Amino acid sequence: MEEVPFVSAAKIGDPATAHLAVALLHSAGIPARIRGEALGPYRVTVGEMAVTEIFVPEPDLEDAREILTGSSLEDVVAAPTHTGAIADPAALPMRLVAVLTLVVMSWAVVWFLMRVF
Repeated sequence: MEEVPFVSAAKIGDPATAHLAVALLHSAGIPARIRGEALGPYRVTVGEMAVTEIFVPEPDLEDAREILTGSSLEDVVAAPTHTGAIADPAALPMRLVAVLTLVVMSWAVVWFLMRVF
């Protein structure tokens, strides 16, 4: 039996959404595989390395793309763009406390060194 090559059908910026897309393709009878840095043991979720790619057999490529674009997943098929904003606004006070602690500790070390030498 001849092996059918798998080709890229979509690139998705969220691994969870990629798993949902693969499940959607499997429910339609299309075998699908996913690959990406965000799926491994050392997950990379920044920039292009966060993109998860969905592969399907070459004969099923058009059907798979039609299913993915016709589903509610079409909003997330494009890789996400990052605005550079803080992901969790509640983390801002903790960051300020950390910076303040670092400044106070640095000042204490300098003060100690000035007294000793």
